[in-house]
Amino acid sequence: MLPKQPCPFPDWVQGGYWGRAPWYVQMALQLLREKELGAASRLAAYVDQLPPSFPEIPINWAPAQLQALQCPHLISMVRPVVFSVLCSVFCVLWG
Repeated sequence: MLPKQPCPFPDWVQGGYWGRAPWYVQMALQLLREKELGAASRLAAYVDQLPPSFPEIPINWAPAQLQALQCPHLISMVRPVVFSVLCSVFCVLWG
């Protein structure tokens, strides 16, 4: 992935959205696309090694779990990422 790279799959993600998406959303979209391609993906061997979920990272925690940390700085850093990811998924799925 290169900075300012044009959308590598305009048939799957709108170019305008791609250009506004944060780098980590672009990376996630690229991995999802490669996963969707399956054996036809040039990254199939790599993608097959990725875990199917990441329940242990803070963006996947319930609000009560974040609050239990009692660390306002971490909570303030995680919430915008969660919101951004949810918005990105919504935009990709429902345009």
